[in-house]
Amino acid sequence: MAQDDKKTQGERSVPKGAQMATSSQRAIVIAAFAVTIVVVFLLQYVAKLDTTSTFLIGLVVLVAIVLVALFAMTTARKTRMKLDVKQTCNPMLERFKQTGDVANFMHDYETWISYDHDPSLVAQFTQATVDALINTGHAKQARLQLKRLGEVIGPDQRSQQEYANYCKQCESRLKNLRRARR
Repeated sequence: MAQDDKKTQGERSVPKGAQMATSSQRAIVIAAFAVTIVVVFLLQYVAKLDTTSTFLIGLVVLVAIVLVALFAMTTARKTRMKLDVKQTCNPMLERFKQTGDVANFMHDYETWISYDHDPSLVAQFTQATVDALINTGHAKQARLQLKRLGEVIGPDQRSQQEYANYCKQCESRLKNLRRARR
């Protein structure tokens, strides 16, 4: 049991939003295949079309269903993200700018991140918290958030490269912050 706990702590978990998106895409593809099979059956046996025409029409139907569904999912995702930013992220950042209360800001962030959010929004908001903390001179908390940003960004090479570049920029800003305090 203890080994299982250690194993799960060391593994990188996939955000819930990413899991939901994958399962939704899978469901769309399965539904599109089912509709295509029905259309092909109707065209082949009811309309008595030849095999080539039936195949081409079925392929067009399949592609159209997948594209429309993915467009709808993307639009809904962007709308949810904009609403999340407007209702939660921006107010937290504004409250921190006004009060300067780091403990409350970090508590708000921890509460926010405990809920299900789009993975790209989590990375963007975490980066915004790093910037806010650096801009207000809170180097220790900024470094902790920078480390967390490394945990929430995507595993692809481009994201990792952008993260490395961002870390360099942040370290430079933090050095300038130390120099300014001296």
